[in-house]
Amino acid sequence: RVRHAFFSEGAFCTIGIAAQELKNQYRGFPWVDIIGRDAEIEAIGKFAAHESNRVLLVNGPPYAGKTRTVLEALAPLEGWVVWASHADVVTEDHLRDLDHEMNTVLVLDNCAGEALERSLRWAMSRLHLHAILIGRQGRDWPGVSALAIGPLGDLDARKLLAVISPKLPSLQETWLNRLTGGLPGLAIYAAGQVLADKDPTSPAEDVAGSSRTLGRLISQRVLAGTTAEERRALHVVSLLTQIGIKDSAYDELDAVCRGLGYEVSEIRSVLPALVEKGAVVERGRFVEVVPPLLAETLAAEAVMGRPLTLPSVLLGLEGGARLRFLSRLRNIGGSTEVDRALESIYAPGGWFPNLGTLLARAREF
Repeated sequence: RVRHAFFSEGAFCTIGIAAQELKNQYRGFPWVDIIGRDAEIEAIGKFAAHESNRVLLVNGPPYAGKTRTVLEALAPLEGWVVWASHADVVTEDHLRDLDHEMNTVLVLDNCAGEALERSLRWAMSRLHLHAILIGRQGRDWPGVSALAIGPLGDLDARKLLAVISPKLPSLQETWLNRLTGGLPGLAIYAAGQVLADKDPTSPAEDVAGSSRTLGRLISQRVLAGTTAEERRALHVVSLLTQIGIKDSAYDELDAVCRGLGYEVSEIRSVLPALVEKGAVVERGRFVEVVPPLLAETLAAEAVMGRPLTLPSVLLGLEGGARLRFLSRLRNIGGSTEVDRALESIYAPGGWFPNLGTLLARAREF
């Protein structure tokens, strides 16, 4: 069996550990049985069971439950599943080494941009390996099966809220359903706030602003009692979806610290305390802030009033680290400063009119 293969590197884990990591992201919030994904679970199971299937791309918006659905579908195959929580730490050699048994299923989560295209190309070249890639992009790829996981329908969304918070008044349930847009991840966070006697809903709030609203409430709840040093460390770690802190990935931490004007030694010294508190999780050479909504709120907070931080960090990072930084920026728009900074980077009249130009020309700046 392959369940023990390569795990010592930190790039891979078993499906059991991946499930626990997902639960840790929702620590302190309700965790319930999956609802409304029977068809998707069946489709993933059939893909993994058919010998001729090579690559499946599971795509959809953030908080739609893509990772949870894949976990549920592959649970019966536990011993044959190798899981990577971030595709950009996986190499072609990893896939080549895993391509030796017909039943091996490799899951690459958080696939985006260059890492997605690279992973698809590598996976398509394997003879035996079943590869499931999880990401947001849903365009057609030649020879690649795709499974879209979107928001829950109204009935299933209401069922989920009823399970999470069974005594929720009907009017509040309606607002929560609208606020979360049928996204199970947001529904869990929102209902958790209601159970904590905080009301995240407002008639003036639209679905586009729900992440920021819930993120602020989660920040108040999770960060109570953190020190100033710990808060600075959270700012640093949150600017990338996952940041390298040791060995060959150490430069990522150094680049972000320089961009924010923080001492890297101070940040490293308080990370163990944040891991113990559950606000940061370790993944081999990398760490990340959980839950993701907290990370997005902290990242927006970190760049407020610092117009030079975004370009400084952008130019200090390379390769996969730059893509993880850009992925974070995409999720924290909505404030004037962040939106202006994003426009200066991405807009047709900005530095880089598209991501390809950004990756090709970043060194010139």
